[in-house]
Amino acid sequence: MLKLSVELPRNKFVISVNMNIPENRIYCLYGPSAAGKSSILSVIAGFERGYQAVRLELDGDLLALQSAATKSPVFVPAWRRRIAYLTQATPLFPHLTVEENITYGIKAGRIKSGASQAQSPSGSSLLLVKELVQRMDLHPYLGNRPRQLSGGLIQRVALARALATSPRVLLLDEPFSALDWATRREMQDLLLEFQQRLGMSVVLVTHQLEEAQRMANEIGILDEGRLLQEGDAQTLMDAPISWRVARLLGYRQCIGTANHCFALHPERVALSAMADAPAATDVPQATAAPDVPHITAATDITQATEMGQVRETQGITLRGEVLSTCLHGGRWSAKIHFGLPPGWVRLRDDTALYSGTEGEPPAAKDFVMEVDLPPAHSIAAGRKVEGHFLQIPEVRV
Repeated sequence: MLKLSVELPRNKFVISVNMNIPENRIYCLYGPSAAGKSSILSVIAGFERGYQAVRLELDGDLLALQSAATKSPVFVPAWRRRIAYLTQATPLFPHLTVEENITYGIKAGRIKSGASQAQSPSGSSLLLVKELVQRMDLHPYLGNRPRQLSGGLIQRVALARALATSPRVLLLDEPFSALDWATRREMQDLLLEFQQRLGMSVVLVTHQLEEAQRMANEIGILDEGRLLQEGDAQTLMDAPISWRVARLLGYRQCIGTANHCFALHPERVALSAMADAPAATDVPQATAAPDVPHITAATDITQATEMGQVRETQGITLRGEVLSTCLHGGRWSAKIHFGLPPGWVRLRDDTALYSGTEGEPPAAKDFVMEVDLPPAHSIAAGRKVEGHFLQIPEVRV
């Protein structure tokens, strides 16, 4: 169990968090840049001592203790904590081979613990190194120097070196953010495999929501040094406690009545063409991909509710018009101007969505949202649609 309570001044705010991370779990600190995520990792690693107060425990061992009332502060140096730290640009030793880089942590740890410098790593450590080399496909590169490796291979070696020491906790500060999508997914899978294999705790820092949702058992939403909400990925998406949290999770509009406020997410909406709209065959070819089905059937939406009514499913149906469409890779998105029913108003929004839209931003009675369409679907600009928002959690503004 990792327990951290810290008060750490930064330029514009004070980081003030309390965290409890069970063994063999992956905990993700998710939030925008400059929220304090990396600073928290530095405190855990033992690299940051500028705090006003701290209490850090790992499996019952007190690693740091300081406060105004503390007569005997405690600070265990980083090299004695058995905590590995991996960043986006963790350097390898340029004068060592890949094999020497991977085994360096094992040898250094034995020397610092009092073992003879000439003593070799234990058999179990060597078996782990062998397994890491095999699973990460590093065997062809064991004799290479870092300058001979690609960025993806360097991160593989850095991860293998960190795991080879069998750390009690692995700290990850966006280590895969600079990698291409396929390599990043592969590295994530390898990390998940060895996290279970070694039974260690992992604290991951990221500002990529997809990575947080895919990797973590629990996510902490951090902004301006405060943990706003903690929970698993599904709980956070289904029930953000505030508009501030909802916006960090990708919700883009906050609408409401006199008594309730609800958040709308661009990926939690199903579109259907209105009955009086032109047939799909009338869609101009300039906005449609060849042989791609168009969104036409409102009857396909089984959870849609009546206009403006919020029921137990937390769904609502709104009418709108497609302003423009855009193709991202192999998938279309549509910028849609939605209207609100009587008694509803727009409370908060993401004004960045108005860029490129002619005229003034929508009034309080309507809003614009860019919606991702289902795979292999497209829709034409000017088309009248209904948006069936199937999950609109209630939030605090």
